[in-house]
Amino acid sequence: MAKPTVKDIKKFLEIFDKLCKFEASQRIIRGYGCFSEAEIPFKEVVKVISWLKSKAAVKDKDIIDNLIVKYEQKAEDLRVESASAQAKNDYISYSTLNEEAVVYEDVIEDLRSVGGLGRLKSR
Repeated sequence: MAKPTVKDIKKFLEIFDKLCKFEASQRIIRGYGCFSEAEIPFKEVVKVISWLKSKAAVKDKDIIDNLIVKYEQKAEDLRVESASAQAKNDYISYSTLNEEAVVYEDVIEDLRSVGGLGRLKSR
C-alpha cells in the first residue's frame, strides 16, 4: 500500500474528528456518559492523532529551509566543478559554472530574506 499523502492525512483527521463528535453525541443521547480509559486506549489515540497532525502540517519555514540547504549544496557543487575546470585551463566552463553558482547564491539570499528569515545560519 502506498504512503498516505498530506491531503490523505488531513482528510482522515477530518473524518476522525466528525466520527468522534458523532460518537460523543450518541453517548450523551443514550445516557452512556463519557468514555472511560478502560474503553479506549486514550493516550495512544492522542499520541497517534498528534503525530498525524504534525505530519499533515507543512510549515513555510521548513520548506524555505529545505530549499536553502538544497541550493547551498548545488552552489557548492558548482564551485567545486568550476575549480576543477580552472585546473584544466577550461576557462569557458570555469566562467559558466561560476556564473551559475552566483545565481544560486543570489536565490539563497532572496530565500533568507523571505518572511523575516534573513538571519538563518548557513550550514
